[in-house]
Amino acid sequence: MLRKLLAFWLGFCFCLAPESCSAEAPGRFKTIGIYGWSTRRPTLTPFLKSCGYNTWQFIDTAWSIDPREHEGYYAKMAVGIKELQSQGFQVFGIVCGNVVQRNGQGAQGNSRDTFAMADKVALAERLEFIRRGVAKLRGADGFVFCSGDPGADHSPGSSALSAVELATRVQAIVAQEAPAAKFVFNAWSIAAWGPPLSAHQSEFWEQETSSTQQAVALPNFIAADVGIEFPLHNYYRALARKCYRDAGQLSPELYPQRTDVAMLRNRGVQHIVGWPYFLIDECDDGYTSETWGQSQSEVRYIHQLVVAAHELDLDGLVGNISFQGGAAELVNLFAFARFCQDLSMGPEQVLREFAAVVTTESNVDDLVEVLKFIENNSTAQAATPGEFRLPDFACTLNTVEEAQRRLKSVAPNSHPSLPLPESAAAYLQRLDRRLEVIRTKG
Repeated sequence: MLRKLLAFWLGFCFCLAPESCSAEAPGRFKTIGIYGWSTRRPTLTPFLKSCGYNTWQFIDTAWSIDPREHEGYYAKMAVGIKELQSQGFQVFGIVCGNVVQRNGQGAQGNSRDTFAMADKVALAERLEFIRRGVAKLRGADGFVFCSGDPGADHSPGSSALSAVELATRVQAIVAQEAPAAKFVFNAWSIAAWGPPLSAHQSEFWEQETSSTQQAVALPNFIAADVGIEFPLHNYYRALARKCYRDAGQLSPELYPQRTDVAMLRNRGVQHIVGWPYFLIDECDDGYTSETWGQSQSEVRYIHQLVVAAHELDLDGLVGNISFQGGAAELVNLFAFARFCQDLSMGPEQVLREFAAVVTTESNVDDLVEVLKFIENNSTAQAATPGEFRLPDFACTLNTVEEAQRRLKSVAPNSHPSLPLPESAAAYLQRLDRRLEVIRTKG
């Protein structure tokens, strides 16, 4: 659990010639985003922009920092916003909910140190710190309210409506301090509001759906001036699916549905986006072990989720990449953006395009087979219950030893067509290390 929390808080489509990807490509999303924790990822952002990402989200973690350091913290972040915007990204800051400010009200800067909404002193203090942060970052294109991991208020009487109440207060702050910025409500952790539930039980995920439905049903909340980001956990997440399987529920409610999205469009909502955390970068997904930071491949699951998002008629998706995942998860980052731009592409086609970036033309087939082998043995594949698991790639490699020998024959591309965050040779070494982990763990 600690690894999951660290991943969230510190870690919270491709064209070889991107300009040739027209807006008329089949199924192109308006928002192709990444949540990259901070505003400063200088080795990664050129790669992401070249892949087709156009939206960047970062988290304001000033609650974990001594207030005497806020001035410098926000100054650096404001510079980072301008740099990202100059590269062509729309930039959104994530504002956390009722976490207590370090050195204020006895807090130690821990994401689990929260307060009850009934505590007017703590609420006033938090809102004032949010106000100062938004004012310092008013150059951002928008702000996203997200309770955090887990954030929320478990006191008697708390519910999803409490989350909405806090979000509307933050919205008012944004309207005053950054009037040109958009405001978005992210329902990722809404299930945490109210009586405490474990994310390792199906009731938690059921609560996420019902609480989000309750918030969306409010007539004066999600509207033309407030966007929404749906977590989509029941569509893809291995942990949620495991919980449903353990509870004997093999058909979890999939929310939203296309009719829900259509209803929001009729209200004039401009930003209706999915926020699938633990997809591009698993960060161990809260219950799998010791694979965070390793190079993996989950292209089939990414494709499945993007297809679902298109069928829902969402405006786009925002994936996640942790501070350990940038260089490690290149194939997933690549695939996410590629599918978001052109749904006519299939998983194996995208693997082939990615391989052509990393290796020479004569080695593309070899690298594709290695990537398929790694994906067939990925953490996501193992963690997803059989009822929800996608079929393996057809692959000519049957053992780790065969995959290791094939990878040794793959030459790195010394002049890749994309600005990789590290050399192609370094990425191939990451794949070799992943194969060794597969070998040693059987």
